Amino acid sequence: MELDLEYFVNHNTIENIDYEYEDGYFYLYNDNIPIGSCLVTSILPDCACISEVAIDDNFQNKGYGYKFLAFVFRKISKDYHFVVLHVEKGNIPAYRLYTKMGFVEKETSVTYSKSL
Repeated sequence: MELDLEYFVNHNTIENIDYEYEDGYFYLYNDNIPIGSCLVTSILPDCACISEVAIDDNFQNKGYGYKFLAFVFRKISKDYHFVVLHVEKGNIPAYRLYTKMGFVEKETSVTYSKSL
């Protein structure tokens, strides 16, 4: 699936939003109020990892996350050709968003724990 980032970022019906970037973090604002953020780190010369994706509960399921990540992808696509991220299987809204944006599940990880 090819995502038309330029069209979505510039023509979506959500108004009064702005973006900011500082020290690897991207921020999303609505009417100058922070409502979202994510961290982008380089893991290989052409691969970035997106983590700590968060959208305020009051703005979820309204297209803000999609528009925000489309903006982030557009900005980092100048430096990276691949993006990876991790999502818990139980996080259905995030899982749906990433699938909608063209992410493909590559593997299932196993988490180990040990009491000390």
